[in-house]
Amino acid sequence: MIDKSNVIKLFIPYPTISDDLAKVRHMYVVESLQYTLFNIQTAKPNLVRQKVINNFVVLEPGKETPVRRRSYVGMDVRLILNGVIISDQAKTAVGLSKEIFDDIVQHSLNVKKNKNISTAELLLLNDTVNPI
Repeated sequence: MIDKSNVIKLFIPYPTISDDLAKVRHMYVVESLQYTLFNIQTAKPNLVRQKVINNFVVLEPGKETPVRRRSYVGMDVRLILNGVIISDQAKTAVGLSKEIFDDIVQHSLNVKKNKNISTAELLLLNDTVNPI
């Protein structure tokens, strides 16, 4: 069962299903059991310098995170999935420590945008996601 604080790998049709980002499986932090997610992306100095992302948590590689390189949990946009169940097969082998997840929860208070993801497109892209 997918729980909050789990990290999952999915194809997300965001910004749209035809964007290059939708064609690559990415990691996401599960914020809540209703499947609200935050994306994880490899840290690139320009993301912060050019203010591409403003609200983020830094993840360092290690036993408390699934990342292999320094990464950011981007928290400018909360992705919302409705009407689906995500299989345990989408989970990464390592989740997040309670301390890191608590930091994410604190940062989530400053999210500026919520984005509902198309259920039909999500199902089309992922074999680990099923309709309810």
